Amino acid sequence: MKCFVTGGSGFIGTHLIGYLANRGLELKILKHRRPINLNKVDKKTKKIEIIEGDIKNKDLLEKGLNEIDVVFHLAAAMASESISEKKFYEINVIGTKNLLDASLKNNVKRFVHVSSAGVLGTVVGMIADETYPLSPMDSYERTKAEAEKVCREYITKEMDVIIVRPGWVYGPEDKRIYRLIEAIKNGYFFMIGNGENLQTPVYVDDLINGIFLTYEKGKNGEIYNIAGDEILSIKDMILTIYRVLEKESEPVNVPLWLGKICSWLSQNAFKPLGIDIPLNKSSIGFFIKNKPLSIEKAKNHLNYSPKIKFSEGIKNLININQH
Repeated sequence: MKCFVTGGSGFIGTHLIGYLANRGLELKILKHRRPINLNKVDKKTKKIEIIEGDIKNKDLLEKGLNEIDVVFHLAAAMASESISEKKFYEINVIGTKNLLDASLKNNVKRFVHVSSAGVLGTVVGMIADETYPLSPMDSYERTKAEAEKVCREYITKEMDVIIVRPGWVYGPEDKRIYRLIEAIKNGYFFMIGNGENLQTPVYVDDLINGIFLTYEKGKNGEIYNIAGDEILSIKDMILTIYRVLEKESEPVNVPLWLGKICSWLSQNAFKPLGIDIPLNKSSIGFFIKNKPLSIEKAKNHLNYSPKIKFSEGIKNLININQH
């Protein structure tokens, strides 16, 4: 089977490439700016072709998708990036449409679109399954929701289109979780707000397995939440990290209004310099947006069964970081 992967230089893409390549599948990977990290790939694997270009280049995509069986679309402008709404739209919506067009022209059998639970905005009063109404709150979430809409327009008998909504993903290669661990370890972590909102963390190995299961068993036109088996408050997640690190102190709380002001000041000060800062709209969203997700559909349709609890995942990361 021949696979085409976008977003291969990112955290999730790096793990997906390793998973697919080590199963003996042939890969074409679209490389944009950052180099493709092949450290998860067995050195004996030789079935990888890297294509340099932009998801906005229609001709490149049409040529690159020749003889491809399945597309795994992960490329996106991320929530942490300081770019215009127009740029978000060009990458997340137009880029997705370009890839769908090229896939149809090349008779691709399956198109797996990795979206975001961010399209839900903040979940109110329930655990969200795949029918929960969309309520995006920023440029990233709005354009990811629009990209899902575009995907649904391409569902045909000729090409299956399946949408994946990951939970809060963490694992090796994830700078965000390592920053969080280091901040707690070194005593400069501050809890923004009361920490009562909920997240559904998923270790990256479980997510990658779930993404592959959507290719193998997912039904055309369906959306699948792929997350862990635990719904945890932010406070519980943070205290878990404190316990694993054997820290006796408790997190210091910062009022939400102060956190938002600091985020705004930081982003406006560093944005012109192109500096990626830990305190931005995306990191504030972690503390204030509610994302309890149901994975019952994935369990029933795909036989998906996440293996790694949050405490175990954090222990893994700390052990990896110490070696």
